[in-house]
Amino acid sequence: MKLERITVEQAKELLDDELMGRISEKGTGESNPDYTYLGIYVEGVPIGFWVVHYTSNSTVQIHINIKKEHRAHGVDAGWYFLEYIFTKHPKIMRVECEVPHCYQDVIKFIQKFKFKSEGVKRQAVYRDGALQDVQMLSLLRSEYNELCC
Repeated sequence: MKLERITVEQAKELLDDELMGRISEKGTGESNPDYTYLGIYVEGVPIGFWVVHYTSNSTVQIHINIKKEHRAHGVDAGWYFLEYIFTKHPKIMRVECEVPHCYQDVIKFIQKFKFKSEGVKRQAVYRDGALQDVQMLSLLRSEYNELCC
């Protein structure tokens, strides 16, 4: 597995209809050129990408996008990313994410990495024709170190 910085345009090329529907509020999919995009490669094949956004000097907000046909690599991609972020970026003390409640599969996926729930943003995003609550989760460097080291 390999992570490589990619452009917003390259990230957009990896989006298919299924991913677009999951990540966008109304199916439009927005990318932010101020965020960092890391392509996820398995044996040279791009299987998806990470979106990384610094919210402070010590915190990053993340979102993983893996094409449906490659989701069997999801757990490996998650652990690989956490090792990468905590090894290559010693100032990062916290990794956080937000997931609409309608995606319970994603919340369960994130909890496999021992992310802890921090609360709910009520009616924060529009999905499936209604406002949805969003689950906030995080993993601290100290918690990661207890898991791996």
